Amino acid sequence: MEKLFILAFMIISVLSNEDLGQIKLAKMQKLLAKSEDGVVHLPPKDYNTLVEENPRPYDVVTMFTVKSGCT
Repeated sequence: MEKLFILAFMIISVLSNEDLGQIKLAKMQKLLAKSEDGVVHLPPKDYNTLVEENPRPYDVVTMFTVKSGCT
């Protein structure tokens, strides 16, 4: 019975990760569609969620810039 519970938990975890990945993918696609030049500017909260956290069913290229005061 314990093995069945663990298996069920693992299946639910995998399904929820896939769902989360698809939600994140849809959000990235919307942000990209709004972008005029193909560059998506992300605030820190969205950066953490969409770039650093898994699942991430897409690739990301990140470029950091500093407006002023960089030594």
